[in-house]
Amino acid sequence: MTILVVDDVEFVRTICKLALEANGHEVILAEDGATGLELFLRNAGRIGLSLIDLRLPGIEGFDLARQMRAVNPAANIVLMSGGNARSSVPSDLAANCGLLDKPFTVPALKALVSERLQMN
Repeated sequence: MTILVVDDVEFVRTICKLALEANGHEVILAEDGATGLELFLRNAGRIGLSLIDLRLPGIEGFDLARQMRAVNPAANIVLMSGGNARSSVPSDLAANCGLLDKPFTVPALKALVSERLQMN
């Protein structure tokens, strides 16, 4: 399964890539919202899950998730945020997006990704 990781912190992108590739996934990385949207549109038929940081340069994570959903209402999305992501997610996204609080552990990342991929 192909997973898109959109985060402006290189360390987070690297950890996600290594952990998810170790589980057999192909991983596409983007460092900002505009690049994330471009890669999502270019690879829409292949991406099974998008991991999106809420605080991104350019297009914010919430806006990116909404734009992805406008293109594909069934887009499988996990929102990531430092602190408590659940308290800051608008209700239109909270109902159907996974949430991952930073900092997270690799086992927590892998478990949530597995859970979200089984939903599709």
